Amino acid sequence: MTSNAADSASSCSAVLAVDIGSSSVRAAVYVANDENFLPELVPESAQQRAFQLREDTGANELVQEIEAAVAACCQALGPNKSIDDVALSCFAMNLVGLNKVGDPCTPLLTYAGSSPSIIKASEMLHNELADAGRLQSIRSRTGTTMSHTSYAACQMRALDEENALDNVDVFVSLPTLLLRRWTTASQLAAVSPSEASWTGLINLASLDWDEAARAMLPPRAAAALPEIKTDIAMVADLKAKADLWPQMRNARFHLGIADGLAANVGSMCVDARSMAVTVGTSAAARILLNRSQVPLGASDFPPRGLWCYCADGERVLLGGALTDGGSLYRWVEDMIRLPADADARAEACAPGSHGLIVLPFLRGERSMGWNDKAAMTISGISQSTQPHEILHAVMESLAIRIGELIAAIAEAASPGRPRLVASGTALAKSPLLQRLIADVTGKDLLSSRWAREEATSRGVAMLALETSSSQSSVEGNGEANDSQGFLAKVAAKAEAGLAIARSPAASRHALYTDEIVPRHRTLYASLFPN
Repeated sequence: MTSNAADSASSCSAVLAVDIGSSSVRAAVYVANDENFLPELVPESAQQRAFQLREDTGANELVQEIEAAVAACCQALGPNKSIDDVALSCFAMNLVGLNKVGDPCTPLLTYAGSSPSIIKASEMLHNELADAGRLQSIRSRTGTTMSHTSYAACQMRALDEENALDNVDVFVSLPTLLLRRWTTASQLAAVSPSEASWTGLINLASLDWDEAARAMLPPRAAAALPEIKTDIAMVADLKAKADLWPQMRNARFHLGIADGLAANVGSMCVDARSMAVTVGTSAAARILLNRSQVPLGASDFPPRGLWCYCADGERVLLGGALTDGGSLYRWVEDMIRLPADADARAEACAPGSHGLIVLPFLRGERSMGWNDKAAMTISGISQSTQPHEILHAVMESLAIRIGELIAAIAEAASPGRPRLVASGTALAKSPLLQRLIADVTGKDLLSSRWAREEATSRGVAMLALETSSSQSSVEGNGEANDSQGFLAKVAAKAEAGLAIARSPAASRHALYTDEIVPRHRTLYASLFPN
C-alpha cells in the first residue's frame, strides 16, 4: 500500500494499533473502508521500539517505550491526519498494582514469572487445591491451570508474602494503565474479557471473576481486581486528554486485548477450519471457536495440557503456549559460536542423524505439562557434535512441542483436520523451523499473505473495526451488528490468501512418529515424572 492510503485516511476508518510484545512494541496505522473492510497498513506509520522483558521490568519503563513508539508513529503520519480508533494488545498475562494516586506500586505481573518466591507460591497453591480436591473443578470453570506461575494467583500470593500489596488500590493491565494516562478516564479500572481470562481467574461461563478462584487470592488482591467490561459502548466513554497527540484527539479508545487473540484474527484464523501457529519470542497454537462449540464447564474440559480463554462474549480461544519459542534460537546464538552457514547446514540435517535429544525449557514449562521446574536439557552431546547439529536439535525440540499442541487442539476442537497457518516473526524467518513443524505434524504448513507481516498488529486493528462497527450500529438503531457476519467475511477472504509454505516429507514424518518423538517423551518422563 502506498502513502496515498494515508492521504485518503480522512475518508476511511483509521486505526492506530499498538502491539506490546515481550521483546518490542509496535505502533502502526491501518485504514479500511466499506469496499475494502480488511485494514491495510499505512507503511510510513509503522514504528518499532525494541526492549527485553525482564523479571524486574517495571510498568513505567514499558510505558516510556510504548509512548515513544506512538509518538514516532504520529510524527510519521503527519499533523493533519486523524485517527478514528486507538486499540492496544499486550502480551498476556500482564497486570500491575496501582496505588490510590494511580502510580504503579508493584512489579509487573507477567506470564514469564519464575522467581523462587513465585514457584514456592505456585507449589503451595497447587497443593491446597489438590488436598481439597478442587484442581479439576477450578480448571473446568476458568479454563486454566491457575496454580501455575504464568497466572496471577501465585504471583499475587508471592507479593503478599513480601508485604508488597499494602499500597495496592487496584490491579489493571498495561493497556488500561495507558488509557488512564491518555484519556480523561484517569480512574479507569476495567479490563477486557481476554485480558481477564489470561490471568487464570475468570469464570468462562459467567464472564466474571470466578468466586472460588478469587477466594484463593490474598484478601487485598481479591478486593483490587478490576471490572471486566464486556459492553462495547465502553469506547464511547473514553475521551482523549487535551494535550494528547493531535491525531488522536477525536479518537475512540478501546480496552486492551490479549496478543494471542489478536494474532489469531490477524492471521485470519477465525473459525474451526484454521489453527494459528505462532512463534515469536514465545510460541503458541490456538483455534478460535464459538462458545457453543465447546463444552464449557464440563469436568474434562479443557483437555489436559491445554487452556481455554475468553475472547469476548461470543467466542473462546482453545490452545496452548510455550514460554520459549524464538528465544531458543537466540539462546543458541549466545551460547555457541555458530558458523555463518549454520542455518543452511541445520536444515540439511536428517532427523535423528546427530543423536541429540533436547527438552526446550529455558524458563520452565507451560503446555503441555505445566511444570515450573522443567529445565533445559540436551542429551547425547559428544566430542564430534557440531554447532549446527545443536541448533537443529533445539529447533527440532521446539517443533515437537508445537506438534503435540497441534495434535491435542485438533482432537479437542473438531473431528476434522484444521489447516495450520503460520504467523510470528521467528517462524516467518526460519525455513528450518517451518520444515520441522511440517515434518513433525505430517501436515502442510500454510502461509497467509495477511499474516506474513505484523499479524498481531493487524488483528488489533481488525477487532477495533469490528467493535466500532457494532458500536455505530447500536447508536443508530439500538441493535449490535452480528460479529459472526464480520468473521464470515474474514474467513471467506482468508481462503484466497493461503499458500503452502512447507509440505511434510513422508519419510521424515515417519521417523518422527515412530522413533524421535517417542525418545523425547521417554526422556521427559524420566526427568520430570510428575
